[in-house]
Amino acid sequence: MESFETLSKINALVEAGHEERARDHLILLLDAMEKTGQAYSPLLNHLVRRVGLYPYLDSETADWCDRLALEAFKVEVGDGERKPLHREQSALLSKLLGGLSVAVSAPTSFGKSFVIDAFVALRKPKTVLLIVPTIALMDEARRRLCRKFGSTYKIVTTTDVEEFGEKTIFIFPQERAVTYANRIKSLDLFVVDEFYKASAAFDKIRSPSLIRAILRFSSISRQRYFLAPNISQLRENPFTRGMEFIRLDFNTVVLKKHDLSKEVGGDVKKKESALLGILDGKVKTLIYAGSHSQVSLVATLVEQHQRNVASLKLFEFSNWLEINYSKAWYLPKLIKKGVGVHNGQIHRSLSQIQIKLFDEADGLDAMISTSSIIEGVNTSAERVVVWSNKNGTSKLSDFDYKNILGRGGRMFRHFIGEVYILEKPPAEEESQLHLELPDSLLGMAELNTIKGDLSSEQLRKAAEFEAEISRVFDLPVVRELQSSGRLQSSDSSLIARIVTSVSRDPTSWRVLAYLNSTNSSKWSNALYKAIDLDRVGWDAPFNKVVRFVEVLSGAWAKTIPELLKGLDGIGIGIEEFFKLERIITFKLSSLLNDINAVHARIAPDRGFDIAPFIHRMTHAFLPAVVYQLEEYGLPRMISRRIHDGGILDMSNPELRLENAVEALVSEKGRIERLVGDGFDRYVLENFFSGVVTT
Repeated sequence: MESFETLSKINALVEAGHEERARDHLILLLDAMEKTGQAYSPLLNHLVRRVGLYPYLDSETADWCDRLALEAFKVEVGDGERKPLHREQSALLSKLLGGLSVAVSAPTSFGKSFVIDAFVALRKPKTVLLIVPTIALMDEARRRLCRKFGSTYKIVTTTDVEEFGEKTIFIFPQERAVTYANRIKSLDLFVVDEFYKASAAFDKIRSPSLIRAILRFSSISRQRYFLAPNISQLRENPFTRGMEFIRLDFNTVVLKKHDLSKEVGGDVKKKESALLGILDGKVKTLIYAGSHSQVSLVATLVEQHQRNVASLKLFEFSNWLEINYSKAWYLPKLIKKGVGVHNGQIHRSLSQIQIKLFDEADGLDAMISTSSIIEGVNTSAERVVVWSNKNGTSKLSDFDYKNILGRGGRMFRHFIGEVYILEKPPAEEESQLHLELPDSLLGMAELNTIKGDLSSEQLRKAAEFEAEISRVFDLPVVRELQSSGRLQSSDSSLIARIVTSVSRDPTSWRVLAYLNSTNSSKWSNALYKAIDLDRVGWDAPFNKVVRFVEVLSGAWAKTIPELLKGLDGIGIGIEEFFKLERIITFKLSSLLNDINAVHARIAPDRGFDIAPFIHRMTHAFLPAVVYQLEEYGLPRMISRRIHDGGILDMSNPELRLENAVEALVSEKGRIERLVGDGFDRYVLENFFSGVVTT
């Protein structure tokens, strides 16, 4: 507890220049005082101020000079009140307000996104683009910014918005941002969250599309703000040129590590026993499992050994999952144990519901996760358990390991993050970020902005791409398709294969016309022909992909259990359903889009266009607004009930997302009466909380 001796030791550390250690000791003290309800003394408040933790100051017990300092660090953050920043947040905001472009590395609990809100509230930029790595983070940012700025800004997250507001905030994953390449003319602020993913060393698959987006939008932005954790050094590169790199190690929480890996010693039974012991008690816990197979293993362990929790809400959620998804799925059973699952495949609305329950005191006590918890959502826990030292099949890097640990603790929620390590951690290393141009981008139109930075070898490869295209087609046409965003691929070799194949035999590609048939059994030849151009990265047999497309085409007319029944013959259960839906709504639809765009230019008199089919596939063969509302937290089965109840015609092709949201808000009372008081009501409350502005 607080004592003069304790405070004297903390003050001595500050005086000796050991501020980080002093801050750790002070945070530990604040945690102990919070648990006993002890009031802060003026001396304690003064030390809080000295280590820069202004948000933790208690203005009721602080003396006048510390209260004055607290007021000086308060800023508008867009929610109708002034809130204090900590010292390093304030310094970072000052640089942005001064017109600088900044790339910042700071801990997960630092509050980097809070600086965005303050900048928007104070500077009032007309156009902002925020690129995030996942749909889950997109929705989280949308909810936060809609609540704060929805009355003055149009918040855009989908690809089919035709008219922007006088003030607009765009929030996209990088692949979605590329489709706006020709529609966003200028930006006041360009933000890239988790910008380290532009390096192939951290995300080999998606880094080309992020580099492409950075090239495109940096060239039209007045100011840039790139955010990442745990980067020790940013090497010189053309993608962050003109930006000041700032490394901040300012901690707002304390991590306590408990390395049990030697004690466990690779013994599976000891490891399982250790996990079950950690889970004994109602403490918010994130379990990093590392892969989908390990998530299933941990889920089975918990389901077999943990008791059901006494929660009507979780019992209703479990039943809701069985009715609307699958009785054979392990998640409904797990929910009854007070444990959820987070991965990058399940429907966005399900992830949102579980995160909401995890954040509630009487909700889920634990979440089992793949690497999606690193990049997919800004949540935190009092405890983090590192069950596996792998990320998928690869060894976990020290960088990702630190990111996982960073989920422990969060300002104003948990002063201390307890971390339990059950497998040997990776060797500690400095994380230098080296951003390089991937070879796959050497045929992209965006290359013109950095052509002077290319090596002779890169220039040769870019020239080879241009020569290859020019042999069979008109290069300026391909460049125009790229720069306008109509070619979505960020792989120039794939674009070359598409152009070459379609140019040499455009007649054979007339098979695409069958995709406009209402008879899905006629689609297979066109789908196989398209997939044959890009055979890498499907993570599923091609026959399953094609059959899934045929069955999913009835998604609006059938429930998910009914669709699963139609897929039972080829062994597709609920988890593979989620995986395949993501594959066809992004990878396959993007591939067909690019083939269609090229074929339309090469055979302008072909007499058909599969854009309507691609549009339907992109939205999982649901009405577009239903699929988009699911990203907003309204599951498709509730949209179907609203449609069947005559409240809103979800199948109307003219219905746009913003109009649908406006109509749903106006009919909130009728919708609540329609769904009743079961778990659907809880889901509705979550949805409406994310679309109603202050």
